[in-house]
Order: sequence, then C-alpha cells, then structure tokens
Amino acid sequence: AFVFRWKRETAGVPIMRNSADPNRRVQDGLKLHWLCSVCEERFGRDERTFANEIFYPCLEDPTRPRAYGPWLLRFCTSVSWRVLRLGLDKGEFHEGWQPSDVEVCREAERVWREFLMEKRPHPAQFRQHMLPLVLVSSASPGAAPNINRYLTRAIQMDLCHGGSTIFTLAKLGRFIV
Repeated sequence: AFVFRWKRETAGVPIMRNSADPNRRVQDGLKLHWLCSVCEERFGRDERTFANEIFYPCLEDPTRPRAYGPWLLRFCTSVSWRVLRLGLDKGEFHEGWQPSDVEVCREAERVWREFLMEKRPHPAQFRQHMLPLVLVSSASPGAAPNINRYLTRAIQMDLCHGGSTIFTLAKLGRFIV
C-alpha cells in the first residue's frame, strides 16, 4: 500500500491506471484477503520498517548506504510469497512450464510461508535478492526514451521462468525484489 500511496502522491496527477486496462482508473493496487489480522500485522511491521528505513530515505538520497536487519529478509520474502501465491492461485503457467516447475513453485510457497510464520529460520534454497535502481545518465542507442521513468516509478509483478530458472519479480519504484 505504501508504494501505491507514494506513486499517487508524487504522480503530478491524481489518476493511476492499470497497464492491463489503461482506460480504467484505479486507486490502489490489487487487494486479496489471504491473511488473518495477526499475519497482516506481522507483515505490516516489516513493510513499515522497509518504507521508513530504506524506501523513503532512498528517494531523498539513493547513494547513501542504508542499514538493515532481519526485517528486510522477511519483507522481501513476504513480497515474493504474495507474487508466487497470486501466480499459483491464478494458474499462470504458460507454454514451457513443466509439471516439475509448478511443483518447485508450490514448494517455494510452502517454505516461504513457513519462514514468514516463524516455523523455519531461513527461506532455504528459495533465497531473496533486492536490487536498488538509480537513474541512467546516458542510455545506449535504441534504449527506451523513458527508461528512467520505468526504473524509478514503475510498479510491476510477475512470475518468471526460463531454462532452469524460476523467480518472482516485484518492481516497487526504485527497487526490485
């Protein structure tokens, strides 16, 4: 919610649109009710910490190093879990997905859920990465003219597959999880 709030407040216009249906105005991101109030609060603590310690400060000065703690792994895992859960619920497995790939996704969802519920100490082989993004000062010839808008403002999520690699992607403004 904080990413969509930031996007609305800094867009210059009070209207947001969904890329899947650009003629339809939206006020917020996708809302799914998967969690009980205790789990919502658990996730919310880490989201608030990420927003206050990394997200908003990086908007002010993206070059300054930021300190983080165990909350960052929980935040990233919660974001990845939601992207994966949505993919599993919607059955978003297209051409090239093998039944064994879907089983790996189901295993990752279980492991991430157990980690988030504090039933395991770490997400095991289903690790997390977060990449901060900065402005491109000079793009290669042929690069999209609005690449900086995408790098710093886009919100996107996807379940990605290629070769022997499967990963979730969550683009939250200047950050990719």
